[in-house]
Amino acid sequence: MDLNEQQNKRVYSDSVTRWSRDEVLTNKWGDRYLEYRKRWNGEVAKEGDIGDFPMEYNLQLVHGCNLACAICHSSKWTNKRIDAEILKSVMEEAKEHHLCSCSFGMDSESFMDTELLFQAIDMASDAGVMDILIGTNGLLLTEETAKRVISSGVVSLIKISIDAYTAETYQTIRRSNQFDRVVDNVIRMVELRDQMSASLPQIRVSFCKTYANKEEEKDFINKWERIVDQVDIQNYSNLVGVFQDVGQGKKIESDTCKDPFRRVAILADGTVQCCCNNYEEIQPEIILGNVREHSVYELWHSDKMKKIQKMFLNKDQAAYPEYCKKCLNSFYDF
Repeated sequence: MDLNEQQNKRVYSDSVTRWSRDEVLTNKWGDRYLEYRKRWNGEVAKEGDIGDFPMEYNLQLVHGCNLACAICHSSKWTNKRIDAEILKSVMEEAKEHHLCSCSFGMDSESFMDTELLFQAIDMASDAGVMDILIGTNGLLLTEETAKRVISSGVVSLIKISIDAYTAETYQTIRRSNQFDRVVDNVIRMVELRDQMSASLPQIRVSFCKTYANKEEEKDFINKWERIVDQVDIQNYSNLVGVFQDVGQGKKIESDTCKDPFRRVAILADGTVQCCCNNYEEIQPEIILGNVREHSVYELWHSDKMKKIQKMFLNKDQAAYPEYCKKCLNSFYDF
């Protein structure tokens, strides 16, 4: 099993794709996009396979959310906004080093500050970022906001986490009574995209499977595969949320991780991590530094990052940071 296949097995239980953004973005960007996707999905066999700059920023614009979900990484939000200078600096680097992808969210709600989000989207587009993604719980995805996303013409994928087929289960998982609202918002966005004759964004809904919702998996897929472009069933990590009783689940064995070869995560305070996991307590082992003090390029080429990459490249499990060991062994399929 290659590294990419193992990564997908750990994170995803199932995925149903009706339509992918790849054809649209290949027509727009040509060989540059094809090379990016080849590298993203390809095997990393030696140090020479690691790019000179991350392929993706996982960018947190606001450390905050409008929900307090039972499966969330965090429950202590500061609502800190990313500084304008930090955003400008990382986007200038994105342009200089031909960043391929920028995913907005980083375990927060992307639409907490809509104007900041669209400012960042414009900056990413101006920097030549090909693949611009938004993560959201969908509750703030109003008709007006959906129209702005679609009319921008540059958002390639919007990822909407729902995790339930019924309102009762949504209340258990998402701790919210607004299930009908999020369903209506997603359906309306699909309708608007069709009415506006737009080819983007690809629209994905996801379902993180736990013992609390596993009986709804098939119904969830059957409902949404006829409506949206992609349905993802995700595995649960017992490092997060309150569903720590994983006795009903099957542990997923994994001995390596591809994140340190692909991306960096940039938090709202400028902290840069070697992966996109953002659990409640600060994890110094995966923090590379802060963009207030060092460029993304410098942190990507730092001794700490190189050491982490080499460990995973060699599958030197004994040397893995303790936090990485916990993370690798935390995923369960139900």
